[in-house]
Amino acid sequence: LGSDTREQLQELIDIATRGTRAGGFVYKGWVIGGESGDVTVIGHKDHNTGTCLGLLWSVESDTWSIPCSLNMSAKSRGLRDPEFDINSLSDMTRFLNSYELSKRALLRYTASWYDPLYLCGQVRAYLTLIYRRAIKTLPGQRWEDAVTPEIYNDLLKVTKMIFELRDIKISRFCFDGIVGKEIEILASCDGSDLLSAARIFVRYKTGPNTFRAQYLFGSILLIGSGDENAVKCECHAFYLGVNLLARTQQIIRNYTIKQFYILSDSQITLSGVCSLTANQKLYYRQRNSFSRSQIEKMNIKVLYCPGTESDSDIFTKMRKDSFNGALHRDYWESKFFHKPQSQWPTSEYVYDPVHITNEILDPGLTVCVLRTGVWQSGNVILNKIIHRFSVFSAMVKCLAYVYLFLSTETLASARERARLTLLRSVHIGDDIVSGLRRSFQVEKNQDLWW
Repeated sequence: LGSDTREQLQELIDIATRGTRAGGFVYKGWVIGGESGDVTVIGHKDHNTGTCLGLLWSVESDTWSIPCSLNMSAKSRGLRDPEFDINSLSDMTRFLNSYELSKRALLRYTASWYDPLYLCGQVRAYLTLIYRRAIKTLPGQRWEDAVTPEIYNDLLKVTKMIFELRDIKISRFCFDGIVGKEIEILASCDGSDLLSAARIFVRYKTGPNTFRAQYLFGSILLIGSGDENAVKCECHAFYLGVNLLARTQQIIRNYTIKQFYILSDSQITLSGVCSLTANQKLYYRQRNSFSRSQIEKMNIKVLYCPGTESDSDIFTKMRKDSFNGALHRDYWESKFFHKPQSQWPTSEYVYDPVHITNEILDPGLTVCVLRTGVWQSGNVILNKIIHRFSVFSAMVKCLAYVYLFLSTETLASARERARLTLLRSVHIGDDIVSGLRRSFQVEKNQDLWW
């Protein structure tokens, strides 16, 4: 539970306590962030306090930290062999020099880092990429077979970063020092040839002309190998960003979201999203169509940002400086989102056909707005066909086979009869259909629209 004041919070606590008690449930006790009490840390299993999204919650300081308990051995009666505890980088080096790292042990190690909000998402990304590299380098391995030693250097780098992050404290409250109730949300998207990533930042006022930005959460997704992989990753990263913005709108209810922003460094992706006439493959068309609809629905501003200024670049590029990137201020507060908007290294994207290589259809012949539906009163079979299929050609094909079965017509005549029957069931709500360069007058003649 959360509220603006301690009094309002206590009122919510009382309501929740009475409601659950009426249903026969009793709380163990309430723990309130920022206040001292008997429970100091939530998340340690041996304290019988449960978990907090799989993280450690320091109650008095009201901060999160990511638990770091690394062990390369299998469990025996619920316990792991302490000989294989990894408590430092030297322990990891000693283990790799003394034992072979099996495929099962590598998977166990990569799963040891649990970060559901992707607060330090680059660690999750790097561990997953290392595991995929191992299984692709030596395909068809059994679980107890040794993985390739080629991954050891990268594994040591990630292990070093994990221990650097072990003592990092992350404030649970994202609006520290906020003035007023208005905030802005930005999604930073980036893709490489291996994975897609998106990060969500919140921006708010701390004074008349000062702003602060905070990292909220993020997401990553590995993409299968194949042609156009980098373009697919950029496209899906934008799709991820739009989804995360929609999720943020659902979660944040106590503040007014003044504006949504989404930025990408891929002009190909931005052109596919912003163009109404680009001829795109199904993979891109589905994701870009959804992104476009959400942009219109949520009034999201689409920005182009150079790749060197992207805040999500750290999730997708395994550069040497990225392993210490989470310790930098820019990681948590964005490179530029806290600055006045005139100082942002971004520009509002304007569609340019040069940015996309696919064929562009003639916009003069493209209909942009057409509100239409298909239904038939009284005909049960026809209505079932209409509700079963969302594509007009599929409706025609199904109804044609029904006519072919019920009469002695040929397939061609049955198909034409089905097409005319369905066309007579079309309903158009507007008399004018708007195009990019022209408009069309719509009228009905002999039960057909012309």
